[in-house]
Amino acid sequence: MVRSIVNILNHKKVVPFVFLIPFLTIFVVFKVYPVILAIIMSFQNFQGVTSQEWVGLTNYENVFELVRFNQALANTTIYTIGTLLILIPVPLVLAVLLDTGRVVQSTVFRTLIFLPALTSLVVAGTVFRLILAEGGFVNLFLSSVLERNPCAGSKSRNSRSLHSFWWRRGAGPGSTSCTSTRVW
Repeated sequence: MVRSIVNILNHKKVVPFVFLIPFLTIFVVFKVYPVILAIIMSFQNFQGVTSQEWVGLTNYENVFELVRFNQALANTTIYTIGTLLILIPVPLVLAVLLDTGRVVQSTVFRTLIFLPALTSLVVAGTVFRLILAEGGFVNLFLSSVLERNPCAGSKSRNSRSLHSFWWRRGAGPGSTSCTSTRVW
């Protein structure tokens, strides 16, 4: 009996589905089921856990009568269409223009195109450096909360410890170690 089940599970056409079962189970439990439950609840007058009254489309009628909702829907539609009209054709035209080889100073052109992405990275790095500085917000907070921390001798080690934990996501040796010097 066990041998036949193993043979079935090892069959070339069955193996992919065996690997998909855990994902599909989690997906159905945490994505599909809540969406279906939310749709069902949208047709109810839901007053906490005990009182659930079926009202049909009344909730939707009430929402579409609100001026703020209609304005928000119009703003979202205009923003989405406007963004798509700019963010799809403009980069495509610039990429084709760069790929043709007819652009003089293409290196400068590529740099100017990539500069916004680099700028946001520099700004984020500067903000984090200010926050994690020895007198920065995070270290002041950690020093006040973690007075008995073994790393309390150096205020900057508090944020290094926190950053190391975040950076390695708790996986690996020394992920929360105070002696970790590889911070950046």
